Amino acid sequence: QAKAGESYRICNCDLAPSRQRRLLEMGFLDGKEISVLNSSYAGGPLKVCLHDCRLALSATDAAGIEIESDQPVAAQLQA
Repeated sequence: QAKAGESYRICNCDLAPSRQRRLLEMGFLDGKEISVLNSSYAGGPLKVCLHDCRLALSATDAAGIEIESDQPVAAQLQA
């Protein structure tokens, strides 16, 4: 699970094709750095920063984004 205030690298997006295409258009590309601004509560949106833009991701979209931190273990972006 991603923690607020931490930065990660995107490894993979495993979403429905239409949602994946939308996130790719917004810059959610493999290898890009993403920062978690605050965690969601009760399945609410997750706020992240990507390319100096603040974005809110639904819990479903966040769960489909695989990330990695400085540690070698991959995680899910869901909070």
